[in-house]
Amino acid sequence: MLLGAFQFVPSLRRGKRGRTSWHKIAGRILAATGLLAALSGLWMAIFYDLPPLDGTLLLVLRLVFGSAMAAFIVLGFTAVRRRDYVRHSEWSPAPTPSA
Repeated sequence: MLLGAFQFVPSLRRGKRGRTSWHKIAGRILAATGLLAALSGLWMAIFYDLPPLDGTLLLVLRLVFGSAMAAFIVLGFTAVRRRDYVRHSEWSPAPTPSA
């Protein structure tokens, strides 16, 4: 998603005085939509009939990755609420430093 990519642009990460930064606004939107995607995927994996070509292993993988996605979003969000920005960055992908 393009919205998430712009979160890592340094000039957009810093907000101007008295204004909410682009990073914070986009993060709130992405956290909500990401959690919605994870929970709806878990709902579909649990309550929908398994397609004929999908096996039990694929169902288990969907449950594991959907649960992990939801947990990581919640952990990142709670770290920001505690103002623990180092911990927050551990739960989000960071661009690799250039040499």
